[in-house]
Amino acid sequence: MKKLLGLAISSVLFLGVATTVSAAEDTSKIDDLENKVNKQISEELNSHASENHIDVVFGTPSFKVNEDELENYNIDEIQEAVEEHIEDFKDSLNEYDLRNELVLDESIFSISSIKKNGSTYTAKVWAGVPGIGHGYINQDFTARVSSGTINSISLKGSSYLSGFTIGSWSHNRSWVTYKNNKKKAELRMKGTLTYGIPKTPLQGSLPATFLKTVKGSGSNVVSD
Repeated sequence: MKKLLGLAISSVLFLGVATTVSAAEDTSKIDDLENKVNKQISEELNSHASENHIDVVFGTPSFKVNEDELENYNIDEIQEAVEEHIEDFKDSLNEYDLRNELVLDESIFSISSIKKNGSTYTAKVWAGVPGIGHGYINQDFTARVSSGTINSISLKGSSYLSGFTIGSWSHNRSWVTYKNNKKKAELRMKGTLTYGIPKTPLQGSLPATFLKTVKGSGSNVVSD
């Protein structure tokens, strides 16, 4: 049966007619499409981030075709939509440094919660994914700083997503690396973004590690 389907599909292609992706599409073709998309997303986004010194690293994506929606698309349309998504994602990454910020969490500022050389901060990094909204990956932490030296940073809870999004973020782990004799510190937030690629039947996940660099300033930490 698969051989007959393969011959039918080949005949349609030979006649120059657009190939419609349906639930009856050959499994190998679906696998090829998924593999191509996942490889393309990882390679292009990581290359763009590296070339433009953007502090985010992407892992291996895992996008799968929702076979219930296949009959509404054809292969060419899906590939074009994926390429459009990648280009939009690159444009969004270009905003990373512009939107990357460190904010003092004012909600903790009561007389009972303030301690000398200790404050609660939220490291925020831009994580807007085209088509699913605009948001930030956040990590709350406390820091002990004196004369511009970061004596210690303690992470509070897991990293989390904020903003206006229809996707989700699953925390994996966060960690701190001190630099320049503790004058600076790098906060990394590793997790997975889950969403559907617009204009396609592709849904899945994209692992990512976001970096926020801070430095000591007096008795506080500020964005580097």
